[in-house]
Amino acid sequence: MRGASRQMNAQYSGRRARLACEVNFVRDRRGNIAPIFALLLIPIIAVLGVATEASGWYFTQGSLQNATDAAAMAAAANIANGGTAADCNSTDTAAAGTPCAEVRAVFAKYGYANGANNISVTTKKTGVTCPSGSVLGTCYRVEVTKLFPIRLLAVAGFRGNTQIGSARYQSIPAAALVGQSITTGRPYCLLALNSSPGVAAFDTRGVPKADLSGCNVMSNSDGNCTGQGPDADVADAHGSIDSKCGDSTNNSVPSGASDVGNWSKWGLWGSLQYVTQDPATAPKYQGLLDFIAAHPTP
Repeated sequence: MRGASRQMNAQYSGRRARLACEVNFVRDRRGNIAPIFALLLIPIIAVLGVATEASGWYFTQGSLQNATDAAAMAAAANIANGGTAADCNSTDTAAAGTPCAEVRAVFAKYGYANGANNISVTTKKTGVTCPSGSVLGTCYRVEVTKLFPIRLLAVAGFRGNTQIGSARYQSIPAAALVGQSITTGRPYCLLALNSSPGVAAFDTRGVPKADLSGCNVMSNSDGNCTGQGPDADVADAHGSIDSKCGDSTNNSVPSGASDVGNWSKWGLWGSLQYVTQDPATAPKYQGLLDFIAAHPTP
């Protein structure tokens, strides 16, 4: 009996010791930082990746778009001065004085030289469609792509959208579309200008003594003619124009008197975004000045 009692006491003591050890292990707070940090390491790296890599993508995309707008304007100016629009891939050799060479020169000025630091610049004419409803004839597209290597975001499982060999990249694109306007080729003896869209620059309200025969008129906005019109040979308007303004009238005519446009999915059409914009903040306007300075009139 005495031996059995001792054995029971020993078993009880062993169970109590094990229980005490388990309780102490659960209550023990020492060394808990390492496993907690290990669990939080992946989301921390993901947050750092978003804060550094992803934010850099958005900043670069805006900078690329500014450079693309300026390059497209340089290409348009080159084509208007006799340059030949043609397809030009990033690996093609750009002959001096061509639109492709002008485009690459502008990108290099912005720090995005073709072929350097994962930068690819292309220009396209074949298969390029002008925007529906536009007054453009032939359109020319300028594209640029920069590849960013995936580093921190790869830990969070982000794979990017481009793979070269075993490396993964995020491709950041920008594009701009320019076109050659369908012009009338007519000289105008009267050019009416208005800086407010939707307001008629050319407006007559019964002008029986006016005689504009042998004269063409142009409005950079709308044209309104009520009562007896001015009897112009041809009356053109960038917007709409009344039939009484001339013997022949034309709506939606391109206006060379206005070079201001709003942002669209094709970029910024005008050199300035609004009439009073500081030219120093307009990359396309600066691109035009650079082109003019590089190609002085003989």
